[in-house]
This record gives sequence, C-alpha cells and structure tokens, in this order.
Amino acid sequence: MLNNTAKLLGLKGESAETFFADSSDFENWAVEAIKNVSAIKNKEGIALMLGVGENKFLPKMNYTREQAYITIYRLYDMCK
Repeated sequence: MLNNTAKLLGLKGESAETFFADSSDFENWAVEAIKNVSAIKNKEGIALMLGVGENKFLPKMNYTREQAYITIYRLYDMCK
C-alpha cells in the first residue's frame, strides 16, 4: 500500500538496489515494493522505510503504531 501511495504521489527511488540481510524472507510479490520504498529518500537522504536496524527489514514482523506514524510523517515531509 505504501509503495502504491508513493507512486500516486510521484515519489520514486533513485536506485532500487537496497538489499537487506533478511531479503530471503521477502515474499516474491513484495520484493519490488520493498526495494522502491527503501530507495525513496528525502532531502537529507533518509529513506521512506529504513528497516529495523542491523540491515534487516523483518517483513513478517508486526508493524507498530510508532513505525506507522514515522512512515506517514516521512511521506508527508517528502510531499511538501
């Protein structure tokens, strides 16, 4: 959903070559979306989605409210 929203807003990643240590856990249908949202960066170079640290994305982990707030704030900030 976030990838579709970013596309609708005209946000594109500069390079979709972001790799995560746990990329083998990505579902096939999600790979391109994960690459895109982690490649979209703001003026300071901070990605729309960064993962959870230690170069991990943890795609099967629950997405917390705090993570959602930060992601939506970054999305808003990139559209100003």
